[in-house]
Amino acid sequence: MATFQDLPVEIKLLILKNLTDLDSLYALRRASEAYKHVYDNYKESLDSHIWTNELQPYKTEAYFFAAYKEKLGLGNRDLMLEEVIELVTNYLSACKNDGEITPESFLGTDGITAKVAEDLIKTHTAVRELCDFFAYGMLSVKQPEGEIGNYIPATYSENQRITKALYRVWLIYLIFLEREANFEKYTVPFSHADDIFNEWGGWEFMMVKIVRDFCWRKLEPIVQRFREFVNLGFPYHQLQVDRTEVSQLMFGAVMASDFPHGCFAWFTFPVDESTDGAIKMQNLLQSIGSDTIPSVTSSISFTRFLNDPPLSGVGLWNKIYPMRICKPGHRHFGPHEEYGEASWIRPFKWRNKDEIDLNACIWDEWRLESWEYVYPVFEEGGDSRPEGCDDPYVAIWPDPSEEELYSS
Repeated sequence: MATFQDLPVEIKLLILKNLTDLDSLYALRRASEAYKHVYDNYKESLDSHIWTNELQPYKTEAYFFAAYKEKLGLGNRDLMLEEVIELVTNYLSACKNDGEITPESFLGTDGITAKVAEDLIKTHTAVRELCDFFAYGMLSVKQPEGEIGNYIPATYSENQRITKALYRVWLIYLIFLEREANFEKYTVPFSHADDIFNEWGGWEFMMVKIVRDFCWRKLEPIVQRFREFVNLGFPYHQLQVDRTEVSQLMFGAVMASDFPHGCFAWFTFPVDESTDGAIKMQNLLQSIGSDTIPSVTSSISFTRFLNDPPLSGVGLWNKIYPMRICKPGHRHFGPHEEYGEASWIRPFKWRNKDEIDLNACIWDEWRLESWEYVYPVFEEGGDSRPEGCDDPYVAIWPDPSEEELYSS
């Protein structure tokens, strides 16, 4: 009987072209000498094909950046407000029609030229590197003491969520740069950020927040060391920013100028060399120039909508369809049902992060269950509710012996 290895070259090539990502391609190449031979003979064609496949989950953002990142970047600060809003409108329209997006949707009739393809690959490679860095950083701390050998890396679906969130963090920092047109400074109105976040929906909105906060924490040692430069005579007045705002300004500068290609170097800067990192930050700010510095508004869009989202529930929460997963003992806590399905994972700032893991939406359900998350059972009414909770539903928890309730 013919083996898998004995398939005709044409069939093997078809199998390789239908792989969804480069990791699968390289894994099959390593595992099979026959497939390695096919890959080596058709490398250029296969790499191009699989790159296209891999970009499919992120194609709206990837093609948007390929077309507009130079136009939106630091080197083009005199872009008119109407032009930026038009790009936002194009992005929102593309999000609504994601299944029909082609390279031509953003790149015109030329589509993916050799130069565009090179740029797409370079950008996505950098985002993949940041995705791996994020996943390891978040998952390694979850390992029980003494069980490092049992580390389970991020799955394909988890990597997809992280990667898309990374692209979207970058999108916000480019759109909300401060610009100057006709000698008048401006930023895109916050209402357009609201439109973008509503289009994403609350669940993916939270994923962007998680990734953005991770990046912020990784840059924090350099930020803190740089703040000490106040006493060393750093000319803050040249930046036209209050000292209390400098942390947000620095983070915005890194995200607008070095994301994604240069961020890994920032995020992995040795803590014991944070003084060198602070000097690196000073050089970055001075190289950008006082009249083209990224505005604090870039970060305020996150502060306002991600750290302190609208609490009315009228817009964003209607689009949330979360998994109802939390840890045993937590009670149902959220807005009224008319504002969408309530969830413990909604990012209300007064919640205790030690009790409720707001990072849960990134991870697969099986992983959350391995961290002792379970599905609650709901009971209408109930007298015991957390302070400030008007929701008429409370959670009751199944007896451990009643296993069928855990899988309901």
